[in-house]
Amino acid sequence: MISLLAKCFFSIDFYLSCPSRICGWYMSLEQREQKNQRNIKIVYDFTMALLWTILGLFLLLYRYLGFEPDYDPFLASMFGGVCVVYGAFRLWRGIKRKKENW
Repeated sequence: MISLLAKCFFSIDFYLSCPSRICGWYMSLEQREQKNQRNIKIVYDFTMALLWTILGLFLLLYRYLGFEPDYDPFLASMFGGVCVVYGAFRLWRGIKRKKENW
């Protein structure tokens, strides 16, 4: 009886007749890796949204914070606004990915 089970378990025909025994385990590893990559992208989106928004707010408010760099105020305000909008977009994309992931 044991030799029959060993023959079935170790024979290639056993795995060829039921590829889900191999593929089921492999797919679960692949799915876990894809989920990990999605989670990393979500964290990346939130982090970049925070950084772009902080940069944009700094460029919009640097005069009120006491900094006097040699930036053209109009260009700094325009780029700051674009940075805030891009940060909001990254935040929206991160929230969208998080909802899709769960």
